[in-house]
Amino acid sequence: MAKVTVGLEVGSSAVRMATVARGRSGATLQQIAQVRLAPGVVVDGEVVNGDELAASIRALTKTAKPASKDVHLGAVSQRMVARQVDLPWVPPKEFAKALPLLAADLLPMPVEDCVLDFLAYEEVLDEDGSRMLRGLLVAAGEDGVLAMVDAIEAAGLRVASVTLTPLATLGGVADAHAPGAEAVIDVGASMTSVTIQEHGQPHFVRILSRGGRDITTALAETLAISEEDAERWKVALPVMWQTMSPADRSTTENAVRSALTELVTDIRTSIDFYKTSESRRIERAYVVGGAGSTIGLVPILSTVLRVPVMPGTPHGVLPGKGMTAEQISLAMTPAAAPAVSLALGAA
Repeated sequence: MAKVTVGLEVGSSAVRMATVARGRSGATLQQIAQVRLAPGVVVDGEVVNGDELAASIRALTKTAKPASKDVHLGAVSQRMVARQVDLPWVPPKEFAKALPLLAADLLPMPVEDCVLDFLAYEEVLDEDGSRMLRGLLVAAGEDGVLAMVDAIEAAGLRVASVTLTPLATLGGVADAHAPGAEAVIDVGASMTSVTIQEHGQPHFVRILSRGGRDITTALAETLAISEEDAERWKVALPVMWQTMSPADRSTTENAVRSALTELVTDIRTSIDFYKTSESRRIERAYVVGGAGSTIGLVPILSTVLRVPVMPGTPHGVLPGKGMTAEQISLAMTPAAAPAVSLALGAA
């Protein structure tokens, strides 16, 4: 019998839900749906209006019809931290209890206010020859996590696990067997995450306070139009592109390139920091997220980063026979990758 799991991604502008079934023949995407959030319900990944979020998720479940009420939640906010550290070796049975003490001096917030996790991937020796565990320390403000869990459970669902969305997406999109490091760039409405893995292990996570809304604002300024018109123009541009004259395309390219400059610069700076600190380079990058399909973003990043950059889709997942044309269309977009990865990782 196939095992069915549900991934739920809560962003600042939308909530997406995906159901994945995994059996002997592989993984199948059974359902995927999204619902837009009104401005101010979730701000920079933090729940501001729990009642409105719960109402939106209830509406989403009517469309997505999840096979289980147990959902694997993915979230990201400016108050979440993920960094590579070396911690003193502790026997596995004692590690969970010791983690708050070991991490206390490594976090920008009180450890007693955090939800903690540590993804260990190798054992090393320090200068004194003492055993150390190297891995990714992940911390999130407990009150923010609980507020999101409360809203989801008020909508009639049960939260089975909570994951930092960039880590789930990294596992679903990047190639763990690739010979070099890979980056997954998740461009959301108000934030962008840059996550880098090597040999299947996450080594770097950076959350940037810039996203699709900043692109819209920059377009509005460049084109001297309102932000509402700029957003409609941005969404319609891929369809309009085919009918544009060469002159209009040139003008459009210049406007888009100008609007993307600050975001692309922030992404490049983050990857350059990784390259310098780790003395490594990335070999390729994937772009996901609600604003990941912004026209021009992938080719501009490829030019700036000087590596192959492509839209990211979770590997090894086939669309189910019962999916509608609308669901298949959504599943093929970069926006779907985080929710599908959450379901796939849980499976």
